[in-house]
Amino acid sequence: MVAIKQSIKLIEEISDTDDVDYPKLNQEQPPKNKTATLKKKLTAFSKQSKSPSHRKDDGSYQFLSIDEDKHKVIEHLTWSNDIDDQTPYQINCNSDNQLQLWKYSNENLVKEQNIQKYIKNKARKTFCKCTDGCQTPKKCACYKYNKSLLNRTYEAKYHHDNTMIAIQNRAIQRNNKTLTFNECHPKCACNKDLCQNFLMHSENKHKWKGVIKRVKKQATLKGVKHEAVMWGLFSLELIPAGAYVVEYVGEVITAKEGDKRGKIYDQQGMSYLFDMNDPDESDDYDMKVQESGYGDFFPLCLDAAFLGNESRFVNHCCDPNLKPFNIVTEIEGHTYHKIVFFATKHILPGYQIQIYKFQQYFREEMTIDYKWDKNLLNIPKNVPCLCEKQKCRKYLIRSFEEKQHQDNSTNQSNTEIQSPLVERRNSPNLYDFLLSDTLSEDSNQVKKKRIKKKVFKIHKQQHKSNNCESTKI
Repeated sequence: MVAIKQSIKLIEEISDTDDVDYPKLNQEQPPKNKTATLKKKLTAFSKQSKSPSHRKDDGSYQFLSIDEDKHKVIEHLTWSNDIDDQTPYQINCNSDNQLQLWKYSNENLVKEQNIQKYIKNKARKTFCKCTDGCQTPKKCACYKYNKSLLNRTYEAKYHHDNTMIAIQNRAIQRNNKTLTFNECHPKCACNKDLCQNFLMHSENKHKWKGVIKRVKKQATLKGVKHEAVMWGLFSLELIPAGAYVVEYVGEVITAKEGDKRGKIYDQQGMSYLFDMNDPDESDDYDMKVQESGYGDFFPLCLDAAFLGNESRFVNHCCDPNLKPFNIVTEIEGHTYHKIVFFATKHILPGYQIQIYKFQQYFREEMTIDYKWDKNLLNIPKNVPCLCEKQKCRKYLIRSFEEKQHQDNSTNQSNTEIQSPLVERRNSPNLYDFLLSDTLSEDSNQVKKKRIKKKVFKIHKQQHKSNNCESTKI
């Protein structure tokens, strides 16, 4: 409990700056005077966000960015809630702490001095001078870490409003293992209108219209019905397969700070942490930074709890339609980068289904695979998955305690069980698992065949040994 209070105090000290007025995560209720002030501000903002002037024809509301004096309308976003009276501006609507608001931003915030110094020392020095639109990776200097690629990074297409839609075919390929790319920099001499390796710094990339919607999900597992109410992100436009969708935005923090905040977020029942790449052991400077007095510096982490964009509402699905990629733009290396979501399939804006005499309208939610079930965590019970897909793995998070209890109940308590628990930074407490690609269906089938062969050999050896014993008798 002392460690948690110290972590809370640390976050409050970090959050107390002039640039960004972050809300505080409190385990205890704030003073009554402060609570009354917060409630008054929240009530006033809720009324303003639901005013008729912000109401759309379809019943949704325009999404507003939260500022002290005025509120700016985010043109490409709306929100809707037909379930309860919650608004999407609170950090965590499922906890008792309802008075904390997050701020909308399109750029990551780097506030820690150690990280600022690291980015400055690792500033990019390689710039290309291509004349062919950077379509040949072997010739373009910006493909420093992707020389083995045969095709260009993006294929540029254009929306009817003349904004660019960047298509990456690697997002569609299930067996693709290349998840980190180096993009051209604004200082590069190449023609940015023709460049096929320039996206994140482009001011002409398309922003997909979306709606943040309150949804109720439910699933039945082993005869028990589970349900939960949450916010989800849905598209209002047809997004083609392979298209750039949105960047995951947040505050950039060290791994050590991410661990501290993660413990507090677990108490609140929330988490918006997303790990970046681990350092390369061949990079002497990165190794010195990691071994210095900074503590656990890598992997750097994005925290979207206090600051972010619509990507913080992307939920889990065992068969997702989005896939994260790492785009390096500012440094010589791959430890600090942007985390970007691309569509793995066509995402439909909405469709109608005729059920008997009734018509129901459905929208496809934008999702990623959290992969939290890959490791067992020290929690009391398994957390069921509510995606209801055919490929659903049944559980979002698996409990080591419950697995151990099941093993004991099946008379296997005498066997030695090695705990698969790992350190928090190495466990997938939020999104860090996304930096590794999923196995393709073909590789899974090959793996199953190998297992079958091993089992067959074991049975064959046992059968031979039994025959030998019978002949001896």
